[in-house]
Amino acid sequence: MPKILIALLALLALPLQARDMEWTIAWYLCGSDLESRIGAASTDLREVLSAQLPDNVQVVVETGGSSSWALDGLDAGKNERILVNSNGSSDLGGVPRSNMGDPRTLASFMSFVRDKFPARKTALIIWDHGGGSVYGVAVDENFGRDSLSLSELRQALASVYGDAPSAPPLEVIGFDACLMASIDTARAVQGYAGHLVASQELEPGVGWQYEYFLNSLGKDPGMGGAQLGKTICDSYLKGCEEAGQEEGVTLSVTDLGKFGELWDTYIAMGFEAVEALDQDDNFYVKYARQAMGTQNYGNDSSNSSGMVDLGGLAKGLSASLPKYSPRLLKALDEAVAYRVQGPHTKSMGLSCFYPFNDDPGAVQVLYDGNFVTPLLLLNAVATDAMSTDQAESDLEHLYALLGNGPAGEGQQAAGAAPHPGPVAPPAPTA
Repeated sequence: MPKILIALLALLALPLQARDMEWTIAWYLCGSDLESRIGAASTDLREVLSAQLPDNVQVVVETGGSSSWALDGLDAGKNERILVNSNGSSDLGGVPRSNMGDPRTLASFMSFVRDKFPARKTALIIWDHGGGSVYGVAVDENFGRDSLSLSELRQALASVYGDAPSAPPLEVIGFDACLMASIDTARAVQGYAGHLVASQELEPGVGWQYEYFLNSLGKDPGMGGAQLGKTICDSYLKGCEEAGQEEGVTLSVTDLGKFGELWDTYIAMGFEAVEALDQDDNFYVKYARQAMGTQNYGNDSSNSSGMVDLGGLAKGLSASLPKYSPRLLKALDEAVAYRVQGPHTKSMGLSCFYPFNDDPGAVQVLYDGNFVTPLLLLNAVATDAMSTDQAESDLEHLYALLGNGPAGEGQQAAGAAPHPGPVAPPAPTA
């Protein structure tokens, strides 16, 4: 059958609204104390309401997570749902107050968007505090400050779109939140979105420029995910510069279609680190010093996100890990399609985890969430989160999953896994 006929039949199979609608932006607006203290979520919602949208672009909002709202008409006693389109805004009725740190709440919202507001292209934006690979995103102050972990985020997406969709159902997934541009975040959403837009660093108060990038999308609704991500990045940096808050800002667009090679190489570099430790008892000390000396994010004397620039770390380890660190840098450069940053940052687009505070609990969170890599297992032993015997057992299991060889040695590292999600460790032994 001719390709043009196949495409026409696929188009006709879509609901009428989806045929007419180019973009749906699903905005998961968890206000938290950012809203109850300073009204930051309401400020951004006003920007969305001020945007000039054409008939084929719409924004569907779910609000929640805050004990109070500055914007008139928003009820903190429930999760409001709002449609913003060329006709203005309309109340979609909302649902009973639900924990926005619960994957079921996100899944309910995205199912609602999928069923009621289909479009050729859909983006999901999650707004709130972010805590990187370990602490996740969307802190709900009404439910004990519960948040979405990365494994819960993937769980929510899987419950809506299936464990392994044949094509990414989302054009973009973006985090207007601190610290979420990590290799683990990208791994969590791989297969569900074409592009990831997120910041490695803490985000300043000015945040994303919603009116600007929505107006740009309205003028050119034919743009794809990569162009939308670039527009979000450029407008964000411009807004930070105008507010005098550009000093350390970062925002990047990761092409998740090219992420598989980066993840495979990250795993392979981790195995090379294990081999280096076997040959040099001081290797972990060298690795730790390099992690501490590389640009890191969200860390101070009392708190640590554990986020360190992945590219900077690989560069610093090039002498110790000469085989895979150059390959990782190449794969990182290819996967990070676009990035902006302030004048005093050397960020390369994605972060990775290192336990700066020697916190075994942080390592355990990633382990329990099935974000298991050789470097994580090295960290687990170093922080006493795991015995050496258990780490060796997990390394053997991971090695077997990867086809008995790291990426680049004629093996297919990701292909052994049943889906492009995190690799699950074996059940812990007694």
